[in-house]
Formats: sequence, C-alpha cells, structure tokens
Amino acid sequence: SCTPKMQIITTHTGTDFDGLAATVAARKLYPEAKICLPGSVAKEVSQFICVYGKILQDVAVKKVNLDTVDRLILVDTRWINRIGIFRELIGKRQVEIHLYDHHPPHPQDIKGDGGVCQEIGATTSILVHIIKEQGISIAPAEATLFALGIYEDTGSLSFTSTTSLDLEAAGFLLSQGASLELISSFLNEQLTEKQNLLLNDFLKKAKTRLINGVEVVVIVTEIDEFVGGLSLPLHKLIDLRNLEVVFTLIKSK
Repeated sequence: SCTPKMQIITTHTGTDFDGLAATVAARKLYPEAKICLPGSVAKEVSQFICVYGKILQDVAVKKVNLDTVDRLILVDTRWINRIGIFRELIGKRQVEIHLYDHHPPHPQDIKGDGGVCQEIGATTSILVHIIKEQGISIAPAEATLFALGIYEDTGSLSFTSTTSLDLEAAGFLLSQGASLELISSFLNEQLTEKQNLLLNDFLKKAKTRLINGVEVVVIVTEIDEFVGGLSLPLHKLIDLRNLEVVFTLIKSK
C-alpha cells in the first residue's frame, strides 16, 4: 500500500518569535501540513511554548519520515544550513518547496516552487496579509502570537526595516483580539533608545563578504558616548538578518 504523503512547515534553528509565528500562520494556509521545528529555539520562545504550546501542535523531528515528505513549507529563512535535518529534502525532485521570507535575497538562497518572499519587517506580516485576503479566521491567541512575531522583528514597529505592510498586519491582528499585555510581557528585553539607534546604524553599515562559502558581515561604526548592553542590538541584528558570522568594530569618539 502507498505510504501517505506528508507536508511539513518548518523554520530556522534558533527559532525566534517571527519564525514560530510564521509556522502557525503558514498552517492556516496549508491546513494539511504539520509544523516541525528543526532544532533549538530562543529562550523567550521556549517560555512561550511552555505556556501556550497547544497553539503549536507540532510534531517532533524524530517522528518525521523524510521519505514521505512531498512538500516543504519553509518560513523566515531560505538558508540550507539553518534548517537542520530538512536540508536533506532540498534538491529532491519529488519535494515541492514553498518559501515565505522577509530577508534580503542572497545568491545561496534555496530556490522555491511557490510562496512569497518580500523585503519587509517580518515574515509573519507576509502571511497575515494572505490570511486576511483569503478571509481565514484567526483566534485571539493566534493573533497574539502573530503580533509577537511582527513586534519582535520590527522592534515594536520602530526599526527602519518596518514597512506599512507590517503596520497594517499589526493593526489587523489587534482587531482580531491580539493582547498587547501578553506581547509586552514576552518582549521584555526591549532596546533602549540608544540601543535602538545603534541597531539602525548597524543595519545601515553592515557590509557582507562571502568567505569560503560563508556569509561574513563586517560593521565598522563610531559612537559618541558609551552605550550599555551592546550585545542586545547585535543579537537583534543577527536575528533580523539571519546572520552566521559578524565582526563589529566600534570606536568611541
């Protein structure tokens, strides 16, 4: 007898809220598909899953038989080295790849057969627009998770990568019952005004080089005065741009 085929929705390892929210949003568009996270998740995300795990209904990686997968829906990344075991499916003729991502294109990106990639503030915003267009209903808990993804990746809609599409998506989610109280409780590590300015400076000055097939980002910048907690804007940059290696040289005037 034929082995039943399986559709998988996954995201990048070190899953952040945009990655997590985008998997749940993608399932609204692919109701037959199962969510399977490829590996580690960020600390706050794991706390969220502990409390609101029901919303995810994911399957464990070890329960997935890769030979039965005929469609892979990849959200918030197009990088083969960030999707764990699912990299084995890339390039297989019988596997259709659908991509939803907001990161800038890169020559080494996985090529897809469907999906939407658009340079905006958050991948979840792309999916929320499709959900809204198709008139698919969302529960308040889902709206909260989706808004969490958008707020995290746009610095609560303040990063320069934020677009009107992100704002529209966030507005729509509030109208669907997203809880701002819950969102702020999970995004407690907000950047200070100075850290935010520094992050925007990093985004502007990041120069990319390809060294032995690895994307290396170099940032050289100057600051007027000491900024506490420099690692936080740097971590946000790494998440926002899906980076692997970053060298930062900061001179204080």
